[in-house]
Amino acid sequence: MTHDDDMRNIKDILNDFLRSSKLDKKLLPVRVKAAWNELMKHSVAPYTSKIDFKNGVLTVRLTSATLREELFREKQKIIDLMNGHLGENIIQDIRFL
Repeated sequence: MTHDDDMRNIKDILNDFLRSSKLDKKLLPVRVKAAWNELMKHSVAPYTSKIDFKNGVLTVRLTSATLREELFREKQKIIDLMNGHLGENIIQDIRFL
């Protein structure tokens, strides 16, 4: 068994535990915020003032109106990118404020 196999097994065990204890739903906002910050770290995150996630909707408050308009045009790409990073279709919509 390789190190990668060991890490995958640990990840599977943790995911199973989170699902069975229903903690996975409570951790969704944390996972989504972390994904946003990781994927948008240099280009968008510095202009992000607040991130909320509830009922499949990611709400992102931005400090730049120009950036808000640009991200709105790329909304579906961002949803696909975020869901791909998260490994499941968690985000159904994004609202840029």
